[in-house]
Amino acid sequence: MHHNHIMIVEDDPITTIIIKRLIEKELNHCKISTYLNGELALNAILNYQKENVPDLILLDINMPVMNGWELLDALRAKKIDLTTPVMMLTSSIDKEDIEKSRTYPTIKGYFYKPLDATKLKQIIGIIQATK
Repeated sequence: MHHNHIMIVEDDPITTIIIKRLIEKELNHCKISTYLNGELALNAILNYQKENVPDLILLDINMPVMNGWELLDALRAKKIDLTTPVMMLTSSIDKEDIEKSRTYPTIKGYFYKPLDATKLKQIIGIIQATK
């Protein structure tokens, strides 16, 4: 499977390193960009040219400055039609978060941390099914 660009929006550097290593092991030649919060990711998305748009966004919910929901709402408010599938990757087991994730058409999956090879394979399967 060839994925060009995966965006990780996650405020915990250790989690980010684990995710990056896992992706590098499972997917070849993948560009990975990482952002510590939603605001940094939002600015990046707004500045992306068409050919640079990520193929997948792994999005944490609870982050300082701008959380995952706020990022999605900001994109919606700016009328950015995000065709990129978003996977929520979170430690939140709040039922409300799971329910809320179903109200965003861009969110294609909801996964609990830590990400492992099995979950990553599930994510890849979901993305391939949506293509």
